[in-house]
Amino acid sequence: MISDVRINTTEVDKKLAKLKTSLSFQHKLGQQILKWYFGEFSNIFAREGEYKGHERWKDLQPKTWDWKGKKGYTKILQNTRTLFSSYTQFVLPTEENKIFFGSQLEYAAVHNYGYPPKNIPAREHLFVTPQMETELAGLINLWTQQEINQ
Repeated sequence: MISDVRINTTEVDKKLAKLKTSLSFQHKLGQQILKWYFGEFSNIFAREGEYKGHERWKDLQPKTWDWKGKKGYTKILQNTRTLFSSYTQFVLPTEENKIFFGSQLEYAAVHNYGYPPKNIPAREHLFVTPQMETELAGLINLWTQQEINQ
C-alpha cells in the first residue's frame, strides 16, 4: 500500500503572493529597516566608529585637539551635531521601494571616505558590518513572519 501526505498550501501561497505584491508592506518594511539603521547609525557616532566589528575612527591630530579643546569639544565629528543631523532617510514608494539614507553635505562624504589632499583620513560612519547584516536578516525574517501571520 502506498501512502502519501498532501498539504494544502493555498492559504500560505495567498499570503506569500500578497507580500510579494504589497507595496504597503514593502514600504513598511523599508521604514522598519531605516528605523533599525538609524539606531545603528546613532551608535556608530556615539562610539566613534567602533561598533559591531568595525574599527574606531582615526584619532585627530594633536593641533586639532588643541583647537577643539579651546572650544570645549571632546568628540570626533559630533560636537555641533551638524554632520549627524544632516542625514535624512526615506523610502521611495516604487515597485523597488528603494531606501535612501544619506547626507547632502559635501563634508559628509569627505569624512566618510577621507580626503588625502587635505590630509583628512576616512572616518567611516556609513557602514554595515557582517554582524549587522546577520542581525538585519533576522529582523527582516521576523517582520515578514509577523506580516504573514496577520
